[in-house]
Amino acid sequence: MEGRNWIFAGLLCLSLASSAMATSLGGVQLKSGDVYPRQIGRVYLGSTNLGQVYVGPNSLQFNAAPGTYSGQGEGLIDLDAPTAWTPAWCIEVVQHAPGKARWYDYELHQLWDAPVDSGNTVGGMSEQQAQDLSKLFGLYATAVSDANTAAAFQAAVWEIVHETSGTWGLGGGQFRVSAVTGSGWVGLADSWLNSLAGVSYVDIGLRALVSPVHQDFALVVPGLPLPPPPVMPEPLTVAGVMLGCSSLIGYVRRRRRV
Repeated sequence: MEGRNWIFAGLLCLSLASSAMATSLGGVQLKSGDVYPRQIGRVYLGSTNLGQVYVGPNSLQFNAAPGTYSGQGEGLIDLDAPTAWTPAWCIEVVQHAPGKARWYDYELHQLWDAPVDSGNTVGGMSEQQAQDLSKLFGLYATAVSDANTAAAFQAAVWEIVHETSGTWGLGGGQFRVSAVTGSGWVGLADSWLNSLAGVSYVDIGLRALVSPVHQDFALVVPGLPLPPPPVMPEPLTVAGVMLGCSSLIGYVRRRRRV
């Protein structure tokens, strides 16, 4: 019976750990169109100068054809008519957006599962980043009306996702942006970011569209609330896996000594 208890404890910990890992909310197929409205900015990530990039929303088109990969996704496919383009915001700065020549496979995820790439397949956004990104969308997404406000909003999204200092601001830290075209949008983004600390939880259906090989996006899915944080944070997930493995290893060693 004692051996069975070791096995049960190990499997229970592994089960709890796996339940907190990234879970897809469904697959979709999409095409990416132009970035518009937009400005051009120079972007830095750490010590790397990423050069000049378009700063504004991408246009996405979803494949609603029966029998395709797009049959799920929390109702995402019903956002617009299949031929319409839906604005979405980049949450990566290194990977490129997919093109519009064919359909590309994506997964819909909660924000804290994103962004993902070939070296980070689980996702790295913290709960606080997800909450602040939700606040940003809830408060200021409707303020986007021209190239300057679009650039400010996109820059603020990137800052929340990529900054590691714990303080939002486009002029310093891990993620930095300077304007190449337009005027005032970097300062506007900073003012929006600075206002988030005094805002409570914003209930908005913000989700992430993720791909390991293409740009990841954030967009609001109407009618979907932002769910509560994960039951088990990432450090406890790792601890659960380690405890589960150690329990099983301990049992094997005890069996060998018998």
